[in-house]
Amino acid sequence: MTEREQLEARANALGVKFPKNIGDAKLAEKVTAAEGDNKSSKPPADQAKGKKTRATDPAGGAIVVTGPKKGRWRAGRYFGHEPVEIPIEELSKKDAKKLASDPQLTIEEKDQASETK
Repeated sequence: MTEREQLEARANALGVKFPKNIGDAKLAEKVTAAEGDNKSSKPPADQAKGKKTRATDPAGGAIVVTGPKKGRWRAGRYFGHEPVEIPIEELSKKDAKKLASDPQLTIEEKDQASETK
């Protein structure tokens, strides 16, 4: 299944109405808005690929997940070039494993105790 087909399937699952000739970026915006978990509505422009790391068992705090340039759905969430911070308590063990095992996602652990904000 292509990324476009996956995006269309996700849109259909969420009940998002869209014309067949809609661009990928616009469709991703609609799906993201329906999911309600991504602040960015613009498609990635020139995002350089960074190193990919995997968190196997994030301990406390949160994780910050960044997806590939074209975006990716995993564990019921959309991940694009904009980092998405997820508090650990919001993730089930199953979802955390899904995120950690996905080679297309970059995951950074964020320990709330060490933050200075």
